[in-house]
Amino acid sequence: MTTTTRPAAAAVGTALLALVLAGCGTDSSSPSATSSSSAAGAPPTSAPTTTPTSPGGTMTSPLVPTTDVTDNGKPSPTLTVTGAVTEGVEPRCLVLTDQATGETYQPMGGGLKVGDRVTVEGHEAKGVMTTCMQGKPLRITRVVSREG
Repeated sequence: MTTTTRPAAAAVGTALLALVLAGCGTDSSSPSATSSSSAAGAPPTSAPTTTPTSPGGTMTSPLVPTTDVTDNGKPSPTLTVTGAVTEGVEPRCLVLTDQATGETYQPMGGGLKVGDRVTVEGHEAKGVMTTCMQGKPLRITRVVSREG
């Protein structure tokens, strides 16, 4: 009867793991993966075709869906909000607080700027991800009045 010793079993397991991991990082469709002209350990001869970007580094405005819907699929009601536009805590974010209800909104569209006193109409944008951390996203459909 043949018995395998623990060191031998560990060596076989390590070898199998090394083979599996070696195959994980290669992409046979990539020209650099099939290139045999470079020496082992040498840097690739061609530059990558994509430029890495930092997460969120190029986003300057929230993503707005083409239609505003509530969770049940029906259009959200039109809101009329009157208040002053202030600067949010995040860079390039605006906050509009309704003077009648005290509700805080994140205005999207309308060309608003800090210091404007406005009355706007719009819809609460559901399912929208933004980089701003204040207020409900409000997709502005019409600026009724503006002072500022």
